[in-house]
Amino acid sequence: MSGGTVRVSAVAFLRDAPGAAGGCEVLTVRKHGTRLHQYPGGKPEPGETARDAAVREVAEETGVHVPADALEALGTFTAPAANEAGLSVTADLFLYTGDTGGAGVTPVVAAEIADARWLPLGTADHTPDDPAYPLAPLMFTTFPRLVDATGFTKHNPGRPGAWEHTCLDWLEEATAQGGVAVAGVRSPETPTEQAGDLVLRRVVPVPPDESAAEDFGRRLAVTHSCGAAAFGAGPRGWAGAGYQGPNDRLLDLPLASHRTWGSYYAEVVLAPLERRVTGGVPGTGRLLARLVAGDFDDGRPPARLHGDLWSGNVMWSAQGAVLVDPSAHGGHGLTDLGFLTMFGAPHLERILDSYAEAAELPPGWRELLPLHRLHVLFLHAAVFGGGYVDEARSAVRQVLAL
Repeated sequence: MSGGTVRVSAVAFLRDAPGAAGGCEVLTVRKHGTRLHQYPGGKPEPGETARDAAVREVAEETGVHVPADALEALGTFTAPAANEAGLSVTADLFLYTGDTGGAGVTPVVAAEIADARWLPLGTADHTPDDPAYPLAPLMFTTFPRLVDATGFTKHNPGRPGAWEHTCLDWLEEATAQGGVAVAGVRSPETPTEQAGDLVLRRVVPVPPDESAAEDFGRRLAVTHSCGAAAFGAGPRGWAGAGYQGPNDRLLDLPLASHRTWGSYYAEVVLAPLERRVTGGVPGTGRLLARLVAGDFDDGRPPARLHGDLWSGNVMWSAQGAVLVDPSAHGGHGLTDLGFLTMFGAPHLERILDSYAEAAELPPGWRELLPLHRLHVLFLHAAVFGGGYVDEARSAVRQVLAL
């Protein structure tokens, strides 16, 4: 303490909470005999670095042991002290970059701490006097920096942005059931066509290993199992056509509910795209007739698809795969795998094998991948033309031989 200022080290543990202000909750602690919650942390001991003090204090106060290299320095901030009248606190603030959803961040109060809980961060419009946000002044001071550090702002105005927001929210519902993680929207608002920017959860990429690939396959099966209202149905609450393809050349996804997968795949997916391909794709008419007749239906219920699951829309974090840029709707789970096999993915065979086991796919399912890959092939043929048209024609001939 010097000149009326208390120097501390503090750690921000954040977890996604789409309904909360700022889209996040922060782990807070409250000392005995005090009202306001604050970051875990405390004063460094003589000769101790700010980072080492953060590690020690967090362990003493919450029982959470964090490695020093999992703390990202966010800066030094000053605000009125929460529990010491007339003083200021200057905090070296660190962001914990590990998994906040696992047992590694399960606080157990100790020492002078009376309570530990996850609370909404609040915004500049809230103050410590608001009983819904009993947070120390330092937390309000640092909130904008935390949003910058953990969020990614994507400019996607109008109806396409509302579509992306709705798709991400729908897939994130499956995450809570054990499905694949999503770079979710950090906003409590309902998606609207007036919104211009989406603040998404930032994903820090890491190289995936085989274990992460297996976990992705299993979780993707769970996401699919969360289902949809019908084949060709959009996310709950969405009306009208969706969108597919690259953001700078979006095409409509003409959603319409179908009782069978074959009729949906023919009328919602393939036929509208084939009409956009210069010169068409020979054999498509025969294939559409077979689809509508049910030749490829297998009785599986509608899956909750990502809908554009090429490898670039799967990011890999320290906690595993994270989905971005969906075109989510009800379809067949193999279609997502068809997208993955179009351009490959890290440890692809591990992903496919673990998915097949978790989804209990029948023998011979790989023979149907060319059929399900037609979505991404027709999409690329319609948008880019060129060699994709030849690939689509070859694929149709292969599928007609099934």
